[in-house]
Amino acid sequence: MSDRLLPEPPLVRVSQQLPPPPPPKPSLPPIKLAPPPPPAPPQLARDVHRVMYGGRSVLPPGATLSSRGKRFVALALDLVLVVVTLVIGYIAWLLIAWGRGQTPAKQLLGMYVLDLERGHPATRGKMFGRWCVGWLLGIIPWLNLVDALWIFTNRDKQRLTDKIVHTIVVDDPGHERRKSRSR
Repeated sequence: MSDRLLPEPPLVRVSQQLPPPPPPKPSLPPIKLAPPPPPAPPQLARDVHRVMYGGRSVLPPGATLSSRGKRFVALALDLVLVVVTLVIGYIAWLLIAWGRGQTPAKQLLGMYVLDLERGHPATRGKMFGRWCVGWLLGIIPWLNLVDALWIFTNRDKQRLTDKIVHTIVVDDPGHERRKSRSR
């Protein structure tokens, strides 16, 4: 190697300054976001609504109003069961089923009568009163027809009998579960 020194790099003047920073941008006011919308109410099944009595909702969790068609099938099935069980068997079955707010047909179809005053299945006494009112309305033929057609005049699908004794007919939410367990 030679004793020669490498040329020195050119000197940079310290006096040279960096370009000035850009002027600050004007600050924008903070963006105010709209409050989030309130949560949507839970979606109810197509044929479900709140049944109110005395200022409170009386439908038990999972229960839905029985359809008009299902109630008609229950009525027809009750008439068939009266004949098939030779009346005596039907009366015995009826007295047992009334304790759960049911008729034999409602028991088979998974329905029960709900006492609006208590919010529980109708008692035997309420079921007997419901039967008596239906029987009294049935004495006069046109009143029997009015009682049957009354179900089409209100949201709660009540017959005139149901209106008088403060009851509704609902589907039993546990009926399918019990039916599949018994198999």
